[in-house]
Amino acid sequence: MTDLLGDARRVPSGRGLFFAAHHPLVLLVLLVVVVAVVLVLSRRGR
Repeated sequence: MTDLLGDARRVPSGRGLFFAAHHPLVLLVLLVVVVAVVLVLSRRGR
């Protein structure tokens, strides 16, 4: 984790893209979380 944090600090501008590029699973997890949140909010709204 220390190496990942160090790389993220070295590239603050494209931190998200850099992290996702090296860890596609992270991008998939974030996508799933966003979809889940949207579904929960839509259910609560209705």
